[in-house]
Amino acid sequence: MTDRTQEFLSLAGVGPWPFPPVPTPLWEALKDQLPLEQQQLQQQQQQQAAALAFTFLAVACSCQRELERVQQKLYRRATRGSSGAATTPDSVGASRDQGVSVSSSESVTAEVSELLQCVRQQQQQAQRLEALGDDVKDLVALQLLRQQQLLQPHKQQVELRDAQAHRHTVLRSLYTSMQEATAELRRREIAALKQQMECTQYFSAAAAFGGGGGAVSGSTRSAEGSVALTAGISAAEAAAAAEAAMRIQQKRQQAHLSERMRQTAAVEAEGPEQQQQEQQQDVELLADEQQLVATLAVDNVDVVVSIQRKLQEIVQTMNVFALKVAEQAEACYEIGSLADAAVANVQGAEKQLATALSRNSKFRIYIVYAFIAMGFLLVFLDFLKSSSPYLV
Repeated sequence: MTDRTQEFLSLAGVGPWPFPPVPTPLWEALKDQLPLEQQQLQQQQQQQAAALAFTFLAVACSCQRELERVQQKLYRRATRGSSGAATTPDSVGASRDQGVSVSSSESVTAEVSELLQCVRQQQQQAQRLEALGDDVKDLVALQLLRQQQLLQPHKQQVELRDAQAHRHTVLRSLYTSMQEATAELRRREIAALKQQMECTQYFSAAAAFGGGGGAVSGSTRSAEGSVALTAGISAAEAAAAAEAAMRIQQKRQQAHLSERMRQTAAVEAEGPEQQQQEQQQDVELLADEQQLVATLAVDNVDVVVSIQRKLQEIVQTMNVFALKVAEQAEACYEIGSLADAAVANVQGAEKQLATALSRNSKFRIYIVYAFIAMGFLLVFLDFLKSSSPYLV
């Protein structure tokens, strides 16, 4: 019988691993790079495998080693006896003296006592093996470890499935929020483009100037449209739009002036009368443009001021509403405290009435009479109070 503990462990530990099996040197090398969960699981499995003692196998192996040692001693004794018997008679007669016989007897006695001690130890170990024959705790622990190793892959798959579902949910929510943000940005861009188009149409009225009345009516309509468009915008947005429109108008004026300068330089040779007429037209157009810019600026300022006033009114209204809500909350608290006090009074009256009713019958009659008299008195006082306007 040989020690086959490691072989038994290797055969009993065969099964699917929750993670790919990592050899011990590779585990020591990659211990810092593996995930924390895998490290903990590997360490736990190593500790559980090392904790399995297999006491029965260990005792059986020790018994086998003791038997082999005894057999070796007996074999050596037998070989020495055979070699002694094979010697010549002359040598045997020469060696038979008293000292040699005493030493040989002592060695035989020591060997016999040692063999007897080994036999007793073997008997004790055999009794221990018989006692450990019914102890299957190590096998149960090994079976539980194998079941745990078999169940861990399913648990890991469930965790991975839950993690994937959570990631899909997060991605779906992010996609929805991105869609909402994109739609909001599109709405804002469309509103800004509409505002820019209105401003462009308003300031382009001077370029298509045909007559005084037409220009005035067009400017009036565009001003009304711009006021109607910017009525719902906040004060900051209106001011920013006005500044942008002023910058655009200034750029256009500079471009228009530079173009007129080129035209005047090109037609200087045509004649002084035509040049004077063109200069007058340019002056009139510039005056109209400046008037339109001033009108738009005044309109924008009026809109900003009106929006600021409306915002102030809204803030004041909200403050008044908050004060009213606070007053109502205080009134509700007072009503609640009064209701609690009334409930306490009713409970006290109920207790007093119960104590009064728990007394003797004489006191009960007097108490009933007193309550009746008090009731009539209250009715009379109520009658006097209600009829006092008529009595006067």
